[in-house]
Amino acid sequence: MKQKILTYFILVTACIGLHSCLFQQDDYFDKSSAERAAADVIKCSELLKSSPNGWLLEYYIGSGYAMGGITLLCKFDDKKVTMASTLSTPNVPSGVFIESLYQVVSEQSTMLTFDSYNELIHAFAAPAGSGNDANANMGGDYEFIIMDASDNQITLLGKKYGNTMTMTRMPVTTKWKEYIRGVNEIEENAYLYQFDIMAGGEKIGYLKRDNYTLSFSGKTETSSTTIPFVFTPNGLHFREPVIINGKKMQYFAWDNAFMTFTCTDESAQGVKLVSLYPEGYLYYHDLLGSYKFKCKALTQPESGKKQTFESKEFDITISQNVENKSFNLSGLNVPISITYDRSSGKMIIPVQALGSINGYYGALSFGNGMSYIPYFMSTETGYYFSVVSKTESTSPLTISFKDEGTFSQLTGAEPTALVFQGYTSPAYSQSTLGGWVGWYDDYTIEKQ
Repeated sequence: MKQKILTYFILVTACIGLHSCLFQQDDYFDKSSAERAAADVIKCSELLKSSPNGWLLEYYIGSGYAMGGITLLCKFDDKKVTMASTLSTPNVPSGVFIESLYQVVSEQSTMLTFDSYNELIHAFAAPAGSGNDANANMGGDYEFIIMDASDNQITLLGKKYGNTMTMTRMPVTTKWKEYIRGVNEIEENAYLYQFDIMAGGEKIGYLKRDNYTLSFSGKTETSSTTIPFVFTPNGLHFREPVIINGKKMQYFAWDNAFMTFTCTDESAQGVKLVSLYPEGYLYYHDLLGSYKFKCKALTQPESGKKQTFESKEFDITISQNVENKSFNLSGLNVPISITYDRSSGKMIIPVQALGSINGYYGALSFGNGMSYIPYFMSTETGYYFSVVSKTESTSPLTISFKDEGTFSQLTGAEPTALVFQGYTSPAYSQSTLGGWVGWYDDYTIEKQ
């Protein structure tokens, strides 16, 4: 994600000092600037601690809200914040409480800073890039300028990426785990990523979801072609109101029976976001069963002889692992895991560590022709390759697998081969790569 231009940031922060905790400034205009700043810090600190059930932070990620919003619940004491998230991070599942340190400080303005590591927020700021931009991250802030504050709401501005966010006082009777469970149930049930916008039985536009944003297209104008949103226990709401076909809308309730979000704003009541299945969608249970795995298998040659590809077929089975989420594929060298993307109806094969293969520690990666990428590149450099299913025929169901983008971006070639690799230790480092033990190029699977 790109950062805000430095000069823009300087202009913003120059103005912000006038707005921090405005609700208290009239009382001490006759004091020095240092005294006013210190008093502002105290007032904002006390406000944060004053909510016995904490605050709901709608946390927007990415420069220009590019990845949309998630919900963080935050409860503050004198030094620590207890936080939980609606989104799982690599090491912390959704709904798990994490403690870390925070401070309210005065720099150019009064700021809230989460100054010890808390994965629920710092994961979005941690470097995750590679190649030309090793410091690239997901565009998350952990330092915030306090723009405005009242008893029930605090407005924050991300210091680095400039996203405006709100913290709202949580009602005392709201249980954190129930709130998070409600949000996650909405997201789980609303698994399709395409919507027709309907008003009075007429289609007035189309939305497509990416992360936590919706891209708008249609004949009418809207205030933004990309709409950041956040899920709630009842549905979702846009970060700010959007006008589509003359109707101003922001808040939507989910109807699970009809797979529809219905607008609850008075100005656009009855407007619906109707879920759409992508063309060629395959349900989870459509993909279970027996297949022929057809490929060109690379032979292990005798000493001094050239490696060659031979056309081969293997009987494989795709069986249930976690319903609507993952499969097991068996019948090749060792079983491998396949992810099911319920939003698109597609299967995804990622690079992965495997069980023992011929005395080696197995791993799966991808190749092209006679070249391949070692699995350890994923574990040590952050290149997480995967391939996505493509339906070539429906009678019989025949599926190929195409690059999701990372492999071809790195190599300039498509990952046409599944490569089972053998390592001499579970460290999967370059020095322990023993070679390949199964190489299957130009492969498809055909349902029997």
